[in-house]
Amino acid sequence: MKFLAFLKRDFLMALSYKLPFMMQLLGIFFSVFIFYYVSLFVNVGKNGLLEKYGGSYFTFLLVGIAFSDFFLTSTNSFAEEIRKGQLFGTLEALLTTPLSAVEILLYSSSYNYCFSAVRLLAYFIFGSIFLPLPIIKINFLLVSVVFLLSLLSFWGIGMLSASFVMVFKQSSPIKWLLGSATGLLGGVFYPKEVLPDSLKIISNLLPITHAVEALRLTLLNRAGLGDIWHQIIALFFLSSIIFPLGIYSFKFGLKVAKQNGSLLHY
Repeated sequence: MKFLAFLKRDFLMALSYKLPFMMQLLGIFFSVFIFYYVSLFVNVGKNGLLEKYGGSYFTFLLVGIAFSDFFLTSTNSFAEEIRKGQLFGTLEALLTTPLSAVEILLYSSSYNYCFSAVRLLAYFIFGSIFLPLPIIKINFLLVSVVFLLSLLSFWGIGMLSASFVMVFKQSSPIKWLLGSATGLLGGVFYPKEVLPDSLKIISNLLPITHAVEALRLTLLNRAGLGDIWHQIIALFFLSSIIFPLGIYSFKFGLKVAKQNGSLLHY
């Protein structure tokens, strides 16, 4: 019920601005067009790096873009919700409700996650117009495990970002750093194998790298546990560190803001 209350609040606010909602969906449609025609160019030559992902650059790119868009919602929306509460003067009122600070953060982002799920679905629906996506007879349990472990990691990063906003009343640099690292090193646009060894080390420290690789193998090549066990271990290790660190940092940032009396400052 708490989740639905926050979802209803944000949905009604978004409903009053119908044009941005439609423009985002339309933007996804045109993006898929671009991905497809770029993939025609890339697929002209046989690329051995794509074989384990089904051989199509279009589906490789589509899965990477769709899931990175969803996972990065945590990093973006957590910090944005805190900043919005500071600017609108609603943050202190929310903190007086019988909800923990982490619950408020998660529930406040419920609409963003639901809309992100709509975008994720739209990517695959529009993508299937060009190529039939081989996402039948997949191991949904395995996909769910990868998805949950990835989400925990990004929740942790999102809370780190939100704690920065809570204390410094500025846009978080974590959002920019993670977004840039995701595009450059996360294997979203190209396999990480093309990176030099020095950058591969950094790439392997990013949860998005293991998340999109495991999801591509599972969705596009029907991989089993034996094929992606090392990605699952990496995600488990990263989430077990980042998620608790994110909770601690957010609670610490809230404590600092209360001690300074700056909750209402913006």
